[in-house]
Amino acid sequence: MRIRAEPLRSLTLAFMDRSLEARFQRLSGPEVRFQVTRAYALAVLVSAAALLRLALDQNSPLYLPGVMLARLGPNVWHDSPAAAMATLEELEETARLMLLQPHTTALADAALDALRQSFGARW
Repeated sequence: MRIRAEPLRSLTLAFMDRSLEARFQRLSGPEVRFQVTRAYALAVLVSAAALLRLALDQNSPLYLPGVMLARLGPNVWHDSPAAAMATLEELEETARLMLLQPHTTALADAALDALRQSFGARW
């Protein structure tokens, strides 16, 4: 399943007596409102926390070394500040190369698999 992330114009969460009310609005589209029980909201938060833990674990197949945040740009992390800096430099160099060659096509899946196997990459 592929989930498409979209920027939000607004997001509001309100805890009621026995429920959670959420309202959000995408940049294009109407405001969406929904209400769920506190138990359901807690289950979603626990699942999100578990997923985040996997994303930050370097030994996990779901490891995520950085994120792109609106208005802040790239944010990366690693075991040490030096390793995080190396990751950021690699990201910046990749972006620079794409600016120099904007019509470059993406590698085919077979080529990506060959790179993964050659270098032991987890992406």
